Amino acid sequence: VALDYLSRRNAAQPFCMFLSWNPPHPPYDLLPEEYDALYRGKKMPYRQNVPQTMREDAQFNRNRERYFAAIAGLDVQFGRLMEYPTEQNLWEDTIVVLSADHGDCMGSHGLYGKNVWYEESIRIPLVIGGAEIVPHTADCLLASPDHAPTLLGLLGAEVPSCMEGVDLSAAVRGESVQNAPEAAFLC
Repeated sequence: VALDYLSRRNAAQPFCMFLSWNPPHPPYDLLPEEYDALYRGKKMPYRQNVPQTMREDAQFNRNRERYFAAIAGLDVQFGRLMEYPTEQNLWEDTIVVLSADHGDCMGSHGLYGKNVWYEESIRIPLVIGGAEIVPHTADCLLASPDHAPTLLGLLGAEVPSCMEGVDLSAAVRGESVQNAPEAAFLC
């Protein structure tokens, strides 16, 4: 559907597309066989904080295989989408963001899911690429509320004063940042 939208868009007009995938969310058994087969029965290392009882649990291990298979499928599909800006010569004026809203403990600390303040749950990927963005790792904290102001900053657009978050577009461009948050949440 996303590639269909891109192929039918008015090429003379700017576009914005937001795409949200369900995988790797539960239920873990709803994925194509081609991806499921990639990890079925494969021995993969565990994080040190996964209890032995979970390591020996067949259902946990099957869900874990499917979790990694879902991520592999997501990688393939995202790769297909990334071919489009290359094929259409759009990288000079296109920004692409890959992020997530949460991680998954997947056995760490004896837990499944996301609703805990462990690194596995709250540390999420954020990759921004496009024109004038040199590949690098920024060393500042960029939280979900910062996404919109940062994207507006990259576009050279005004950030509304009512918008939460901080424009960290300088960090995305590899420049030093003076206003980077020091904490995501203060209690």
